[in-house]
Amino acid sequence: MRNITFIILLIILFLNSCSNKKEKNIIPKSKKIEDSYSQADSELEFEKEKIALLSVIRGIPKDSIYLVLRDYYAKNDLLSNFENDYTEEFIDTISKNRKMSKQKVASIIFSFKYEMQTKEEIEQEAKDSYEEFKNDNIENEEQY
Repeated sequence: MRNITFIILLIILFLNSCSNKKEKNIIPKSKKIEDSYSQADSELEFEKEKIALLSVIRGIPKDSIYLVLRDYYAKNDLLSNFENDYTEEFIDTISKNRKMSKQKVASIIFSFKYEMQTKEEIEQEAKDSYEEFKNDNIENEEQY
């Protein structure tokens, strides 16, 4: 009788500990969104000069440009694990939220990401791509 009670108690403790682990791993959606926007803010923190230049070039207030880029980076971070390309949906959503045409939103994002790169950013991106390519090849060789 004592053994059965002990076994039942162990089973209950085991099931309870398993359910607690699952709950801890689940991150609320609002926390993920908040983290993505914080990450976007930190990425854009040192880009004030580029944002100011883009503001002058496009004739759009700095705050508007910042918010467009912030939305883009946050949304991109949220869905970066998916293989599908959501760029058009991002632009459409940002366009509606910021009451700006899709063409302006796309132009801001394109100019900021591709036209306003410094030499150091281009070199770092090339290094990162090379490292990623090299790591992928090593992983593929290990699989075979």
